[in-house]
Amino acid sequence: MTRPAQCLLVLYTGGTIGMQLGDQGLTPATGFEARMRDRQARDGQRLPSWYFRELLPPIDSASMNQRNWLEMAASIREEVDAGRCDGVLLLHGTDTLAYSAAALSFLLLGLPVPVLLTGSMRPAGTPDSDAWANLFGAMQALHQGLEPGVQVFFHGKLMHGARLTKLGAAELDAFAVLPRPRTGPRAPAIAPALDYRQPRRPVSLAVLPLY
Repeated sequence: MTRPAQCLLVLYTGGTIGMQLGDQGLTPATGFEARMRDRQARDGQRLPSWYFRELLPPIDSASMNQRNWLEMAASIREEVDAGRCDGVLLLHGTDTLAYSAAALSFLLLGLPVPVLLTGSMRPAGTPDSDAWANLFGAMQALHQGLEPGVQVFFHGKLMHGARLTKLGAAELDAFAVLPRPRTGPRAPAIAPALDYRQPRRPVSLAVLPLY
């Protein structure tokens, strides 16, 4: 059921959106909550109530792995089950945003509140950055009301979390849901008991590159 979110959890993982220039060039940085609140005040943004939580250390999303996905899912589950929020905004780097959105779509099956992922192609604070438009646009979308489930908000578009593709690294409109044939049943129909409360653990994976 669609309902406006009144209190949002903003879960920050790092990525381009929060990068700052240092000795090693642009790197993921902490302290993004203060930057968010300052920008909201300067822009006069009218947003739902929100509070901030970050997963430490903030990382470049190229380094994301299944342990990070489990940590994100556990943090969201903890806040939702405690009744502290009725919507979640997850800030994430763009390199693996589509992978994380797909993983969370299954890790959070049955979660009673909407989860929205966003990020940016250019760091917040740089000229012509898309960071604030994506971030505040996502918060407005949650405030207007979304169905429970995992989606992505990017460049003004709402997209299904499990069907996303990154098109490239040059344009701000970097993500799309491409047409795909659907021949099988949806995940809840296959495993109705497989919901967000079920314990999960990392698994061993083998990667075999083919050339």
